[in-house]
Amino acid sequence: MITQPLLRDGYMNLAIGQASSAMSPQEFLIEPLIRYETAVMVRRRHPREACRSIHDLLDQDWLLNYAADGRDGLMQEVFWKHGAQIDERRIVVAHSVMMSQMLVEQADMCTWIPKVLTMVQPFVDRTVLLELDEVFAPRDLSLIARRNGPLGSAALCFIDCLTYAINRRYRSGKIEDRRIFETVELLK
Repeated sequence: MITQPLLRDGYMNLAIGQASSAMSPQEFLIEPLIRYETAVMVRRRHPREACRSIHDLLDQDWLLNYAADGRDGLMQEVFWKHGAQIDERRIVVAHSVMMSQMLVEQADMCTWIPKVLTMVQPFVDRTVLLELDEVFAPRDLSLIARRNGPLGSAALCFIDCLTYAINRRYRSGKIEDRRIFETVELLK
């Protein structure tokens, strides 16, 4: 996780993201908020849009997002546990949503992402999730803070506002909100 050293050193009070397996529960407070499904995504009308197995995509270029300590876990989840071996020279690592969107659409790259991203801009109507035979484990989006570091009033207010907004949208009658929450499970 890129933010782990910043949290540890006190430069950040709070992070929202996926907790790394390297994060010790004695050092960090990890409070899961949302569990989300993941899938392989390509641009709409990608030449491999009809593929049904990760094995049919191993000759494609991939865009993945992981921190250095998360590489093996991601490779295990997406490829190795399915018996798939990819030439890692085919993988580009990017941490920007806009960079991801551009590379998926303009360079015909495959990516593995939370399904919910395909329900929002810039991905909605421009990308598709592949219906692969392989099943990927859900992930948790968590609030992460130092266990021994008190959260300030701004961080506590942010957490309250965030959970309020998530719960409000979860109960919304809007079709866009319902589609989003079909791909996630509230944990808090």
